[in-house]
Amino acid sequence: MTKREKRLPKARQNPKNVTQEELDIILKDFGFEPRAGKESHTVYQHSQLENPIVIAVHGTHVPAYIVKQVLAAIDR
Repeated sequence: MTKREKRLPKARQNPKNVTQEELDIILKDFGFEPRAGKESHTVYQHSQLENPIVIAVHGTHVPAYIVKQVLAAIDR
């Protein structure tokens, strides 16, 4: 199994322990395009999704509710 294949199951198993870099890589692997947001926010848009995903990080790990939103968007 490659690192790419391990990232998504790891995030699903423990959404409280995902860093911004890991989430960024996961989103880019699934075709999301980042664009600048305000201050500590990054916005990711996908051509097949109507609403963008906003990632706000205020520490080393992304809040679990944001990781769950990303996983739900990937599953769509």
